[in-house]
Amino acid sequence: MADDEEGAEPWVRLLRREQTARNIHGSLRAAGITVPLDAVLDLCNRPVRTHDGNPSPLPPE
Repeated sequence: MADDEEGAEPWVRLLRREQTARNIHGSLRAAGITVPLDAVLDLCNRPVRTHDGNPSPLPPE
């Protein structure tokens, strides 16, 4: 399976991560778990390791 962020423009990766954070936040709220959206955004915007072990850098702010 290909990495969704592979080859994507930095702004596209950031937009996808923000949408993912909002989806997670909504799921948590639906389950009765109250977490600030900012906390979920911070978690989703942390660099992750790709399948080859290299970090996936965040786009510059």
